[in-house]
Amino acid sequence: MHNTAMLQRPANERFLTPEQLGRRSRRVWLVFAFLSAAVIAAGLYGANFYGRLSAIETLQRQGHTDANLKVALLRAVLELPRALPLLL
Repeated sequence: MHNTAMLQRPANERFLTPEQLGRRSRRVWLVFAFLSAAVIAAGLYGANFYGRLSAIETLQRQGHTDANLKVALLRAVLELPRALPLLL
């Protein structure tokens, strides 16, 4: 049926020494730290990108509103002399 010899590990691979366990756990923690740092960096980059885009859009809307108000004010000021002869 099954060949149990293929499923068993050699004796030296079944039991790890404390040094090997230490190296393995250190390696796992380093991989975890690297992946965590990569995820955090990607999140910060995405937040920075979204924040800048949002701020630029807000400034553009504010600029258009300010420009329209100034145009309306300028038109009102320029219309004053035209109405003066009618009043006189």
